[in-house]
Amino acid sequence: MNNSIAQLWNGNIAPANDLGKNNYEAEQLEELIDHILKGFEEGLTKQQEEQLEKLVNNVNEYITMITQEAFCDGFSVGAKLIIDAMTRTENIL
Repeated sequence: MNNSIAQLWNGNIAPANDLGKNNYEAEQLEELIDHILKGFEEGLTKQQEEQLEKLVNNVNEYITMITQEAFCDGFSVGAKLIIDAMTRTENIL
């Protein structure tokens, strides 16, 4: 079976892996964030570094959750649009 659902199931289609790729603004923002974090970490105590790491991990977990929810919501909306289009009884043309 070589359809999109099977490819999604098998991990051959992974939209989340492509987020930000080929997006100059996202790449620039990521570089800026990395630069700021590295500069920020240099002046921190060990305890502050651990707190910052926890904060960054929590933010990343939050972003992952929100991104997953947005993907699911978008997928659901797309499916509803297809159902509406396929079950429409009016003549379009």
